[in-house]
Amino acid sequence: MKHPEREMKNLLVFAVSAAAFALAVRYAAQAKEGLAAALSTCATVLVPSLFPMLVLSRFAAACPCPAALKKLLAGPLRALFGLSPDCAAPLLLGLTGGYPLAAKSADAAKEAGLITQEDVRRLTLFFTCPGLPFAVVAAGSGFFHSRPVGYTLFASCALADLAVAALYHRFAPKPPRPAVLQRQQNAPPVADRLVAAVEGAVQAMLSICAWIGAFYALLRVVGALTGNALDVFLTPVAEVTSALEEAAARKNLPLTAACLAFGGLCVWCQLLPEIRKNGVGSARYLAVRTLCAGLACGMETALLRLLAVPVPTETRIGGVYISANSAAGAAGLLLLCAVFMAETARRQEA
Repeated sequence: MKHPEREMKNLLVFAVSAAAFALAVRYAAQAKEGLAAALSTCATVLVPSLFPMLVLSRFAAACPCPAALKKLLAGPLRALFGLSPDCAAPLLLGLTGGYPLAAKSADAAKEAGLITQEDVRRLTLFFTCPGLPFAVVAAGSGFFHSRPVGYTLFASCALADLAVAALYHRFAPKPPRPAVLQRQQNAPPVADRLVAAVEGAVQAMLSICAWIGAFYALLRVVGALTGNALDVFLTPVAEVTSALEEAAARKNLPLTAACLAFGGLCVWCQLLPEIRKNGVGSARYLAVRTLCAGLACGMETALLRLLAVPVPTETRIGGVYISANSAAGAAGLLLLCAVFMAETARRQEA
């Protein structure tokens, strides 16, 4: 039995893929230039700031939440966001660590039997924050040469996420009280958890860098095809580091906060497996991110006026991203991880 709708969808996907391939060949120089810029950004900004947090988050998500922390946050989590006490660690990691950590940490905690499916859905939907490393090191120090500016950007994005999550819980149907969860009885040894955390972080980091490279190349190809006429519309929504570059060039901090809170289609693509698996829905996710972007823009304006944070008149110097770490250091870190995993695999085989 034939399915006309499925056949039409397959034909459309094939046509788009063929057109994209043809454009990549036609504008190979522009795609190469975009990929080179993406690799530079990943080496000097993203890997040094995100990789340690990825390792930490995966290791922490595999561990039960400390009893003292659960007891302290149990009331606020349930009353404000409808979350169970064991959501404390994924929520804090998601807010402070960066975009993929809330969803990925929540998914790992669910697999360990610590939180419910509804907890995972809410953590994935609401807590997609740029995190301290990216907001302070990349956005604040890198683009605006000011760590205080970075802290205000982080605060505005985190407050926007928390406000939207609390608003949703206020008006949405209340989740049922979770049943007793089947917790993991025999937790793996600490050494095994550390190895798994490093391996998972390497895979996640490679995925993030690959997506950024693809979007950088795509933006350069589209720019060459349209004469950069669509850049003003595509840049803020496509990829967050490109959006930050544009916002910094305009010296517009509220716009920077909005771009950070939205995250871009690149982050959406990275989280798409978790978005689908956790029952969030792409349209709902993008709507929530858009709402958070608007709130972060207003909160950043209020914070700058309330705290009287000095904003540097020069936001960038040249075309180099500023970072506390070098590309050589990032490459060395990845090399050490690869050696560590290879040595572990060799010992296990022996």
